[in-house]
Amino acid sequence: MGVFGKGTPIYLSIEPSLEPLYELDTATEGINIVGRDEQAVFYGIQTFRQLIRLQETGCSFPRIQVADTPDFEHRAFFLDIARHHQPLAQIKKTIEVMSTYKMNRLQLGISNDEGWRLEIQPVPELTIIGGTRSYHRQNPDGTLRALYPAWGDDHFDYDGFISRNEFIDLLWHAKKHHVEVILEFNLPGHANAIIQSLSQTDRWQLTDPEDASVYRSAQGYTGNVINVGMSDNYRLAKVILEEIKTMYDAAEMPMSRIHFGGDEVPEGAWLNSPACRRLPVWNPAWDIDKPEQAREATQALMAYHFEQITGIAEEVSPGIQTGFWHEMSTSGSGNSNSYYNAWLTADADISLIDSLLDRGQNLVISNASFLYLDMPYAMHPDEPGLPWAGYVNTKSIYNFDPLDCWGLTADQSTHVLGIQAQLWSETVFTSALMDYYTFPRLLAVAERAWNKRPTQDHWPLFRQALITRELPHLGKLGVKYRPADLEN
Repeated sequence: MGVFGKGTPIYLSIEPSLEPLYELDTATEGINIVGRDEQAVFYGIQTFRQLIRLQETGCSFPRIQVADTPDFEHRAFFLDIARHHQPLAQIKKTIEVMSTYKMNRLQLGISNDEGWRLEIQPVPELTIIGGTRSYHRQNPDGTLRALYPAWGDDHFDYDGFISRNEFIDLLWHAKKHHVEVILEFNLPGHANAIIQSLSQTDRWQLTDPEDASVYRSAQGYTGNVINVGMSDNYRLAKVILEEIKTMYDAAEMPMSRIHFGGDEVPEGAWLNSPACRRLPVWNPAWDIDKPEQAREATQALMAYHFEQITGIAEEVSPGIQTGFWHEMSTSGSGNSNSYYNAWLTADADISLIDSLLDRGQNLVISNASFLYLDMPYAMHPDEPGLPWAGYVNTKSIYNFDPLDCWGLTADQSTHVLGIQAQLWSETVFTSALMDYYTFPRLLAVAERAWNKRPTQDHWPLFRQALITRELPHLGKLGVKYRPADLEN
């Protein structure tokens, strides 16, 4: 056991040709941390922090040599701020915690049916209207001022968004902690906030006024899908992407990834739209009253949207990676620069996952049965969350085997980029509640993201480390974690 006291040297160095990502050596003179780059050295420092033991007269650490490399490239957390917004300080704190446990990507959901949460200066209506929900939806002159209320809203306005300058500051903060921020704005479905925000301006025509299609989304919306046959949708997407790109430029970092959602487009959308029937991908011989041909038509229109939106992204930021939820995967079969988050539950029909991987497409595992942190921790009337995908506690996440959850073959597993936890915010009304949902469960996600397979019978050791070391550390960072999730 070494003693960390006054005069103990710490040596940090970068060696790009290093075989492991980083090495930590406390067994020789001083403390030596060498990594392939700055991020790798940072990770070595986090590992050393976990080795330190406080004592009455100082602290000690074991004599040890570590050579470490993560199993997954993509070690991510998705935070939905569209349904219920979170203050900038809360997002920054989350980034700090993520970096402590070597998670490297924060996917920030800035749009959904219930809100738009990032200032886009050329399109101010997105936050003027889409950033507010209220029972008082109209101005005195009858113009729209807010969206419909959502679950958890009271009779005061519910509002909030990230300004341009705040987002640039967030990018700087994330870079300092070696976390990449990936924005998600959802298209073509889950677009109610966009459609409503721009409905009263003649600058944008996002829906086909002659569209007689009838549909209802899983959340009960009947008008939350943009019309893929209307060119203004792609003009709008380009304006938004160009504005976001200027924020990354101002922060002096590349916009290397963007996520376009693409999930839960309801059946029936677009099928009776003249604008869609004028597209070159429409086959006049289709009989949309026949389910098989209706699905074929929908797929052709989704593929058209995919081609348009990824082309715009590439034009705005050449080489950018585009992310989607798994529903979009069949539309992007020819694009090698996209990846897909699969949220299917553990007992779902996984034929879509098999076909995605068999096509050689890149997968990020987002299995709702283990990685949706808005699920309740346990079956209890006072436990928040909606258990449609099950009950998820820290132990179940720790014991989760990402590559075994859908029975992936060795060949299929080569296309798995990593795993991503999700926190959808329909029931996340406050920052304290966000902490409760997220911690300590996110620490088990981080463990599985770094080491893909749980070590048999090591849960007691992990649990003990959480109780004695990591939960106190979270407390020092200001995290209001759930205290009673480690009882077994």
